[in-house]
Amino acid sequence: MNHADVLREVRALAADAAAEAGVAAEVRVVADRPPIDTPAREPLVGTALEVAARVLGGSPGPRGVSYFSDASVLTPALGVPTLIFGPGDEGWRTRWTSTRPWARWRTRRFYTGLALAPGPAVSGS
Repeated sequence: MNHADVLREVRALAADAAAEAGVAAEVRVVADRPPIDTPAREPLVGTALEVAARVLGGSPGPRGVSYFSDASVLTPALGVPTLIFGPGDEGWRTRWTSTRPWARWRTRRFYTGLALAPGPAVSGS
């Protein structure tokens, strides 16, 4: 289901609820950020998985998340492969999000390992 499908469904639900209640309803989109995807074949993904296994003792494996991040804006604008890795829990993020020291330590280890990894981490495309 894409954003247009979701919006159509929400508008239909709002119209039905409004008609039942005898009121008017309007659904406005104030922010619509498309999902991003980095294909598993990208060298960055393979390198990140290797680094995670080496420096963290394992890898959670690539997967999608359903929250907004800066990557939703930067990836389409820059056209580069993107990955999102800690610290903290998945879900709602704010500038006040707190993380445990061990999570920050793991994240620093991961990104340091990724920066020092040999070979190209990004494809030429």
